[in-house]
Amino acid sequence: MTVHTLLNGRRGRLVTLAFGAILAGGALTGCQASPPDLNAETAKQFQSTVLSVTQAVADGDLQDARDTLVAFDAALEKAAADGSVSFARHQRIDAALALVLADVDAALAAQAPAPEPEVVPAPVPEPEPTPEVTPEVTPDPVVPTAPVTDDPGVENGNNGNDNKDKKPKPDKGPKNNKSDD
Repeated sequence: MTVHTLLNGRRGRLVTLAFGAILAGGALTGCQASPPDLNAETAKQFQSTVLSVTQAVADGDLQDARDTLVAFDAALEKAAADGSVSFARHQRIDAALALVLADVDAALAAQAPAPEPEVVPAPVPEPEPTPEVTPEVTPDPVVPTAPVTDDPGVENGNNGNDNKDKKPKPDKGPKNNKSDD
């Protein structure tokens, strides 16, 4: 049986059977002449943990069951390290624990909602560049303008000095340098 069977109507039975078989020898440890393969106190702790897992599965709280199983695995390793569990018993419990944990993980995965498919937009082809139509510009005809000529106007050289005619100065000839004298 698996946790899947447990979840289909036989809640608690699988976990009880799996761990019950593992821990059955725990109560009988006091009846043995040789050292027990599972310390009586450790057996009680393990049985309590198995009941917690069974109850969590029965309540449908698989995450709590998983967390308890992980803690149980850590406690099992510690018990093996300090000699509370024999090597052979540790291996049997560890193998059963791994199977139950795998079933709980599978049941958790089945409960998880399927991830939404990632929507990837279809590639949009880039549009072909359309040639730009440039309007043809025809230049305006050049109209020749009349040539500009200097207009002598009414200039008498007085540059606005009350319209008095300016008389040309007489030519004095070459200038002499007075320093030559």
